[in-house]
Amino acid sequence: MKSKAIKIPIDGSWTLDDLYTFPRTYSQVYGLVYALEATLNRSRVDYRENAFTKHPWRGGYSAVNFYNNLHTLTPRDERPQVVSLQYASPGWIELTMVATVARNIKKIVKAFCAAGREIADLYDYIQKGITERELRKIEVQRKKLDLDKETIAFIKESGHELAEMMDFPYYEEINEITKNPLTTLKILLSFYRRIRTLVEYEKSGRAKLASMKPSAKNRKN
Repeated sequence: MKSKAIKIPIDGSWTLDDLYTFPRTYSQVYGLVYALEATLNRSRVDYRENAFTKHPWRGGYSAVNFYNNLHTLTPRDERPQVVSLQYASPGWIELTMVATVARNIKKIVKAFCAAGREIADLYDYIQKGITERELRKIEVQRKKLDLDKETIAFIKESGHELAEMMDFPYYEEINEITKNPLTTLKILLSFYRRIRTLVEYEKSGRAKLASMKPSAKNRKN
């Protein structure tokens, strides 16, 4: 997949915490979208399947380890790399990254913003349902066949609806890899939390992901 220089406009006041949180969150989101694009293109599929299926998803450490796995498996020359950074009013962060991945992140951020309170309510509803059904305690690799039909329906419908509201185009691809709708749902929920963080930067104007575009040097290509 081809990398290009892309500028993310930034503005407002940034703290040292922001300079850690935003790049880390963007890198994690990028890692998941990249992995699924690579899977669609039949690139490194075996590695992706291993990353998607080996974690128990019983707590936060699974999510951290999952995204660390994806980062490690992303080829160095296709990870986001800083080209330039200008902190001004306005400024920018210029990165080289795979253009298809950047475009899909932009679409997902836009859809999340457009969904407004509705997507937050859906997330809360899903989390409540997970708690009531005691799905948080389940090691997903060990629970593939013994959930009741109502619970399986809740898991599948929740995952599909959340993916649709985020305009996340890889729901079926994740299901195909995991072979387990509960794993798929927990991955989607972890992704939701990371997109929510990026949307906070978008809404505050600190990082305008919905306005990012290829750098001028690429436009003739």
